[in-house]
Amino acid sequence: MSAAAAGTRTERLDIANSNEKLTSSSSPSPPSSLDLGRPNAKTHSMAASFGSGACFSLVSGVGGPNPIPNAISTGVVFALFQGAFYQIGKQFSKGKGKEEKAAAEAAFFRTDQMLETLGLIKYKKNFRRGMLSDTTLPLLTDSALHEVSVPPGPRLLILDHVTTYKNYYKQDLAKRTTALLPRDQ
Repeated sequence: MSAAAAGTRTERLDIANSNEKLTSSSSPSPPSSLDLGRPNAKTHSMAASFGSGACFSLVSGVGGPNPIPNAISTGVVFALFQGAFYQIGKQFSKGKGKEEKAAAEAAFFRTDQMLETLGLIKYKKNFRRGMLSDTTLPLLTDSALHEVSVPPGPRLLILDHVTTYKNYYKQDLAKRTTALLPRDQ
């Protein structure tokens, strides 16, 4: 192995070790756009915007006698605009995740209550993954529960419970649905 190759290999190991130290630290640092180890959506979109701005400048011939410096400056401007639009979009979308989560929790209220009553709360994720919410509770079948990987014993308990309370679930769902609908004035 030549000295140059050995030096390159040592540099790679040093970089790998420093990256490993950065990612395995006990106190996680907040994500930033300068975190070169883990680029985020903002970094990717800004890099793509830089590339598109540079290509636009080169293809459109705006550069004049020095197209490369002009392409770089146009790419930087495109990237800055993209970063600004990204931040504006984040400001407008704040809080929407909480609203969606609350709506999802409300859609599974009776389902979670049933699983808790039966002592089967560990299948909560299965119901969510299969989108078996309060609206589908009166319609549950053996095959639907089988598709979301609920074993036969708990499946029988759930089906018995649903059969017993089927009319109640339908009435409750109708009440909650009409409460959400706007009333005519």
